[in-house]
Amino acid sequence: MKTKILFSLVVISLVVFAGCKTKIKPTSDLVKKIWIIQSVKEGSTEVYKSGSTSNIQPGYGSYKLDLSAPPTVILKERDGSSFTGKYEITSSELNLTGLTPEPTGTGGNIEYSVTTATETSLVITNSSPNPKTGGTINTYSLVPAN
Repeated sequence: MKTKILFSLVVISLVVFAGCKTKIKPTSDLVKKIWIIQSVKEGSTEVYKSGSTSNIQPGYGSYKLDLSAPPTVILKERDGSSFTGKYEITSSELNLTGLTPEPTGTGGNIEYSVTTATETSLVITNSSPNPKTGGTINTYSLVPAN
């Protein structure tokens, strides 16, 4: 009798704990918002850090990456120019396609590798050199705008 009760308790415990899995949100849901710059490295040089008064490239203060209405993306660069297109994201890549007007030297497409994608942080790195920054590979650390 005691064995049956103990066995029943073990089975019930296993069922309860198995149902308590933490649900992992897909990357596409985590990043569905407007992102602004926290810091930027052009090559190995940090050129912008939010709140700093000595930024080499203060224009990044107006940078925005709007992923809030999938699959549409609006990219506002440090020089104030804006581009609209489509985006696709996985846990390792963010691809902007069909950008209009076409950003210089991109063919309308920009690809990034994704280092971090959470609800509070998005870290992306250009997959190819950025012609607007002298051909550097840039890393953007982003935070939600709101």
